[in-house]
Amino acid sequence: YFKKATMQINKSTTVGQIVAYEFQTAKIFEKYNIDFCCKGHIHLEDACKQKQINYEELVTQLLTEINSKSPKSGNPIALNPIQLIDHIISKHHRYIINSIPSITSFLTKLSSVHGHKHQELHQIRSEFTQATNELADHMRKEELVLFPIIKNLYKLKKDSYKVSTELNNAIIHPIKTMMHEHEIEVERFESIKLLSSQYTGPEDGCITYHVTYKMLKDFHQDLHEHIHLENNVLFPMALKLEMEVSSLSIENGVEEIETWMRSNLMATEIQVSDARQPFYEQPAGVRHGHYSADDLCRHLALVSHVRRLRL
Repeated sequence: YFKKATMQINKSTTVGQIVAYEFQTAKIFEKYNIDFCCKGHIHLEDACKQKQINYEELVTQLLTEINSKSPKSGNPIALNPIQLIDHIISKHHRYIINSIPSITSFLTKLSSVHGHKHQELHQIRSEFTQATNELADHMRKEELVLFPIIKNLYKLKKDSYKVSTELNNAIIHPIKTMMHEHEIEVERFESIKLLSSQYTGPEDGCITYHVTYKMLKDFHQDLHEHIHLENNVLFPMALKLEMEVSSLSIENGVEEIETWMRSNLMATEIQVSDARQPFYEQPAGVRHGHYSADDLCRHLALVSHVRRLRL
């Protein structure tokens, strides 16, 4: 699908592939209320049928937008998994962390001063508070567990370790969990968007009112881009990497492979404990903080396979 200067679009091209190639096309999908974020896997033709949009006209608009842009070195599809993860953390995770205090403070002030007249402010504040708590836990799981696993898959491939395993798709479960949590937050912010009348303050709203809604709108837009990069770019990369690391024969010794895995997993500076349960099966409040090296190895389905070979 992807070419250096333009893109081939056909009826089986997914919405997520198009936005991954050129993020500016997101504004076109938003105009037609097509979800490129959590529903980025939908084929363009099916999206047009659902929204009763003329397929040819939409393709023309998309290609016009794509061809008007020069290829950008910062295009996420040009990054390797380590670079993309670092970009997601430095741009999107840090943005969330840095934005939460100000938005929370403004929403608290608005609810206190204007809540008696605009009851929706209380619900917006409640929804945002819940979102920030869940996002903090979500990002912690990604940064402590899933992202290091993906980085090590990439390093494993670069070092030409190829391991046969019956446990393919070892990272599909944590990825599915992350994507499910993405859907929850997208729905939550759609609710906030509706409650705030598309982030438009009332006519009698003060400056703080309009500033707060602008900040919420920016937060929502950044969250869309953030989730898009993970769902439609990083996670497919990770699943492809896992398939590439698996092969029909073992090309490296059992002890050497296990030593490599343990040393690289420990090098990620993840806190190690005796926790055995995979993070996506742990109850809320226990899903972060401490994970064993054995647990991380099981996620890769590598050491588990190596141990079976010894028996």
